[in-house]
Amino acid sequence: MLVDGILKPKGETESALRQRLVAERPQSKRPVHAFIFAPERESIFDATGRMRRPEEIGKKREPLFNRDVLLSLADKYKPKPFTEEEIKEKLRERVIKNAAAGNNAAQSKPSIPVPQQKPITPAVKKALEETRRNLKSFDENQYRLSSKFLRHYLGGSGQALKISSKEIEDSDLYKRAIKTNQRRFEDSITKGVVDAKFKDGKFVQKIEGIPSDFKDRILKLKNGQTIILDNSKALSADDVWDKYIKRSESYVYDPDYALALGAVKLKSLGNLRATRKGNKVEITGEVYHTLKDRYDFNDDTLVDKALFKNHRLLAKEGYAKPFEVYGSTSRSVSGSLEIKNGRITNPEFKWKDIK
Repeated sequence: MLVDGILKPKGETESALRQRLVAERPQSKRPVHAFIFAPERESIFDATGRMRRPEEIGKKREPLFNRDVLLSLADKYKPKPFTEEEIKEKLRERVIKNAAAGNNAAQSKPSIPVPQQKPITPAVKKALEETRRNLKSFDENQYRLSSKFLRHYLGGSGQALKISSKEIEDSDLYKRAIKTNQRRFEDSITKGVVDAKFKDGKFVQKIEGIPSDFKDRILKLKNGQTIILDNSKALSADDVWDKYIKRSESYVYDPDYALALGAVKLKSLGNLRATRKGNKVEITGEVYHTLKDRYDFNDDTLVDKALFKNHRLLAKEGYAKPFEVYGSTSRSVSGSLEIKNGRITNPEFKWKDIK
């Protein structure tokens, strides 16, 4: 309340008092705008509750922002799309985050789970002890791939494992195999034969070479013509460009891969283009090197039967599970050669990794 011109604490404000006075005025023909029509009330009273003078009523107030200013601000602060570099960085962060989560989950599980539903027989106990010794030896010798595969085998999930392109590229064993298959592609173009040791899926110890039609097709090229050299349609395509890596060869050049995969086949598929320009032929394209194997400690030979008996027993008794292994890497090739008097001369080839 207002007492002697002073507002009491927690009393009504001057604005509220003004509104009460207006509300308590005798009714007239004109409605009380201060309580019925808010827009009109604002036009009669200012922000402090003071009644406007007659000359002030009816004046249009300027808006804080006009339309052009608002539109310019909206355009200025419009969200911009991520750049390609930002998207790649976010994806990289997500991959790292997921990988870290996967590693934490994997570490929380025992490396050698023993199912409780089956009793551990003396034979199984002996086999588990042997695999533990294997793992210890792998770790001491830093055989990362062998250790990884054996732990996955004992984990019992049976899920396929992928060998990364980097893991293939870092191995001297597979580098040699890739170079062998690259040379075979070159020979199929320049010589028309490949020195593969396989024919129709069977190993042949002595063979002069398996024919390829790449050379004949190139010699028949007309000026300006382009053809596709696809080895998947060539004779004996399943074997000609495949490098069979023996276990003995693996032990010499990469013991880790020998213990992880043993003998394996590196399969190479190419998609090459040959274009003739005058007497010169340009070769471009890609070759995809892939490998696939099954980690199962097979008993193909007498040595395998004796050496991996305990490892196979663990799978048989449910303490381990075989799984598929796969991986790939790629190479691009660019080359040139000349055709003179119906013969191919001056061949040059350059191979590069495909990142």
